[in-house]
Amino acid sequence: MSAHLPDRPSWSCRTCDNPWPCVTARLQLRAEYDGHSVPLMMYLTSHMIGAAGDLADKLTAGDLVRRFLGWVGGGVV
Repeated sequence: MSAHLPDRPSWSCRTCDNPWPCVTARLQLRAEYDGHSVPLMMYLTSHMIGAAGDLADKLTAGDLVRRFLGWVGGGVV
């Protein structure tokens, strides 16, 4: 698995420089948590809380929820 991890305080992907979680990180996280959406949501929520402090002047709370959690329940990556 490649290291598509967040780079703080920008919350860009360390590998591809896209906003984290990038498409590859989302695919990797789905595979890692394979059908266990509650632990995945808990993991992502902890990151979202950190991002909320780092990106408070750049993104709204709704933006953060969509970015970090909005993709988990549906089929969209």
